[in-house]
Amino acid sequence: MTVSNAILPKREKIAMFSQLGDIFVLGGFSIFLYGVCVAVDRASPFLTIHPNVVQAVIVCTWLINYPHYTATYHRAYRSMGEVKRHPIVAIWLPAIMLALLAATFVFPSALGGWYCKAYFLTVAYHYAGQSYGISLIFCRRAGIDVNKFFRVCLGLPIYSSAILYIIGDELMVHRNSFLGIEMPMFHYPFWSYLLAYFGVAIGCVVYIAMTVYQRSISEKVPLVVHIIVLAQLIWFTVGMRLELFLLLVPTLHCLQYLLITTYVRFREESGEGKLSAKSANQFFKTGQFWKYYGLLITGGLLLFIGIPYLISFLKLATFQFGNAIVYSFVNLHHFLLDGEIWKLRKNDIGKAIAPSGSTL
Repeated sequence: MTVSNAILPKREKIAMFSQLGDIFVLGGFSIFLYGVCVAVDRASPFLTIHPNVVQAVIVCTWLINYPHYTATYHRAYRSMGEVKRHPIVAIWLPAIMLALLAATFVFPSALGGWYCKAYFLTVAYHYAGQSYGISLIFCRRAGIDVNKFFRVCLGLPIYSSAILYIIGDELMVHRNSFLGIEMPMFHYPFWSYLLAYFGVAIGCVVYIAMTVYQRSISEKVPLVVHIIVLAQLIWFTVGMRLELFLLLVPTLHCLQYLLITTYVRFREESGEGKLSAKSANQFFKTGQFWKYYGLLITGGLLLFIGIPYLISFLKLATFQFGNAIVYSFVNLHHFLLDGEIWKLRKNDIGKAIAPSGSTL
């Protein structure tokens, strides 16, 4: 016998998989890993990253990072009807981007660096957008009135940290190349970095004040939202100073994304009567999930390894150059697709993410 959603405890209505599971994947693991990296750095400040750790990161990339991209492509291109819903981001913009990609093979020194730079200039905004969007989902699942004031207060610390990352990636990380491709530098003045840090501080103060106000009107912001915001701040502020942690941030971001896409997949297949699983946690035990996840892994390997190898085989460019350009293209296109296909105001997305009785 299944329990009606209407009589579940409030925390269970808010959770997707489970309260602790959601917190762990959406930010708790990030905070824990940051603590571990800080402890290791203080114990051995000159310790270099072990080759086995690098190999583990590569395996995580295959199993987590790549599937997070193909989850987007699977949703956007799963049917002609879905493609027609988003013609600009599914057809016209990628066509232009592919034309620019082809041009980088003709003029690699002139265009290759700018193509990669476009990725690094937008990646922080994309990460922030995901943290912001997931936070909004849980706020709405909690029944909070997500008005314009609330959105601004929630977004300030998240998006200001993204601005800090963009500036810091050049000033503090000194990233001037990507997989051997030299990228143009904007030479931000150091005061801009300090100003961005001040913006983050202001954003945090505004966010705290907003949460206090929400509590006063009996619309308490869920704990998972605080964890997501804190993880985002760690990624783009203090976390930038630790090489190993910075290496793991993309995987942590992709874990967040896969949790949401997997939940949506469960809700949609349950709604269509294709699943015997009665809860999202049981979905992981079904053949449908492993078929879906296996497809995502296979598609990711073909996309990020197969295509660069094909480029190299056809002698269009080196594998390394092809890998950098393909990776930049997929990320840029992924950012555009995500911004369109996951809009919460879309009826199908709202029904899949929000439980019965919540406001979305």
